[in-house]
Amino acid sequence: MPIVSNWPNVRIENRYLDLYYGALAAHGVTLGPGCEVRDDFLRAHAGTIDAIQFQWAPEQIWRCRGTSLWARARGLAGFWKYLRLARSLGIRIVWTLHDVEHHEGSGRLDELGYRLLARFADLCIVHDEWAADQFVRRFGGSRERVRVMEHGNYDGVFPAAASRAETLARFGIDPARRVLLCQGNIRPYKRFDLAIEAAKRLGAEYHLIVAGRPPDPAFADELRRTAAGTANVTLLLGSQSDQVVSDLFAAADCFLLPYAKITGSGSLLTTATLGRGFVASELPYFRAALAQEPDAGVCFPVGLVEGLCNAVRAFFAGDVPARHHAARRIADRVPWGEVVRPVTEWFHRTCPVRAPRTAEVGAP
Repeated sequence: MPIVSNWPNVRIENRYLDLYYGALAAHGVTLGPGCEVRDDFLRAHAGTIDAIQFQWAPEQIWRCRGTSLWARARGLAGFWKYLRLARSLGIRIVWTLHDVEHHEGSGRLDELGYRLLARFADLCIVHDEWAADQFVRRFGGSRERVRVMEHGNYDGVFPAAASRAETLARFGIDPARRVLLCQGNIRPYKRFDLAIEAAKRLGAEYHLIVAGRPPDPAFADELRRTAAGTANVTLLLGSQSDQVVSDLFAAADCFLLPYAKITGSGSLLTTATLGRGFVASELPYFRAALAQEPDAGVCFPVGLVEGLCNAVRAFFAGDVPARHHAARRIADRVPWGEVVRPVTEWFHRTCPVRAPRTAEVGAP
């Protein structure tokens, strides 16, 4: 039974890791000890773990050494030695390419780090063909080492929602309004500020809810200033429970994804899982989803507020309940137990079968 160690060894709000490793376990691939990027970790676990899987933000491995270029270069050199040691000990390297760059920007040293990881990766997992192409063209990886594993849905994560009327009353929103929702960690690349500007232009017929935790207090303040004095915008800046997220989606008529950049998107799978149609910027991952189910939503040019307004109007000009059903069909296509098959097949084919341990003669 293959054993994989995950990096980063931290809990995150996104339930992706729970669902992914749960699906792997059902196919006989076990999650082992959390990975630490230290040589003694590799030596201590050689022979007991088969692979290390790097998930989000690998640049933190070298960035954590300090803010200077010299400190980060030393961190990157240390990571290179770590990967070489892992290979010499027979530990495979797996990289899930969630993002082709850090959402708040990457430098040339980060690019070198991604290329280093691509060079050492025995397996690169991507969520669509566009990301596979980036692994090859941008980072110099081998297409033979790529497996496309679609992002699974979030079935089983969210509880049943309260009624739309109950949720809107809780937040003082007129149920006659067309309710737009932005939800997730509040970060600049998601362009929730663009959604606020669009709500101002769309007028009182629409009401926008922006809900999520802002990791950067300064950006949260900036968002508050953008929304100040806007009667048809409600900001819920803080962590939300799964119950509140479920309630918000059930109360919304349209989910907004006005992102400036993205590689894959858990938010898209969240809105699909919860059965809400969406308006999204014209990025490859969003376009691919709408190619499967054109009725699920509308795309608009990246960064254009008037384009977002027009897309929202086009969304509501269509059959909104039909859009919700189409969005749910996106989620129906990607149960975790099925989407992980290309990955579990790789693990079972690549990782050696371990001989069962037997008790030593004379052992008590």
